[in-house]
Amino acid sequence: MRKHYIILIPLILFIFMQGCGLSGENHSQTANVDNIKTIVINHDSTNLFLRSADQQNMEASYSKQDITMDEEDEQITLGIKKDLINIGPKLNMNDKFEVTIPDEFEGNLVINGSSGNVSSDQLSTNNLDIETKSGNISISFEDFHSDVHAVTTSGNIDLLLNEEYPDIQLKSKTVSGDEMINIPISADESQDEKEIEDTAGKGSSEINVTTISGNITVR
Repeated sequence: MRKHYIILIPLILFIFMQGCGLSGENHSQTANVDNIKTIVINHDSTNLFLRSADQQNMEASYSKQDITMDEEDEQITLGIKKDLINIGPKLNMNDKFEVTIPDEFEGNLVINGSSGNVSSDQLSTNNLDIETKSGNISISFEDFHSDVHAVTTSGNIDLLLNEEYPDIQLKSKTVSGDEMINIPISADESQDEKEIEDTAGKGSSEINVTTISGNITVR
């Protein structure tokens, strides 16, 4: 009987660590983006946090699993390595996937997910494309000058432009949610309140946001 206990104890510890993702490491990837035109991030059901920084390299880190990175044809693709086995309780202990984009990156940033949320703080991009199924999208820009395309099925979309008088062409649509547009546009009263299309300023940047059952906020 004692031998059985000796075998079971390490097995139980292994199952627990698989479930909690406790590896004692902060798995990370780093890449130079000088000649990169597109960065693709596939975050699946994991929450993704984006930031911009005054640095040369892109950095990605995730506290639970290894990050995959492929570079081909001027494109970098980031993802989360799948578990070979999936057992034990899934406890979100410091569960986060963080990606830092250099301020000088002028290419396309493409985000694909399922149920994970996407958020940012002081993000600086030129072209941002986000698609998720049931995750919320909450993006705060530092110096807004970006085209934005954001689509979610049942999540909310919140864009903080941090620009009092932005130059944008706005297209926003929700089926069963509410829209709150807190930027100076001259919305036509005849427009459907669930679908807004208008221009602010010179309209130099395009914002196209769509959700089925979520709310939309642009401010």
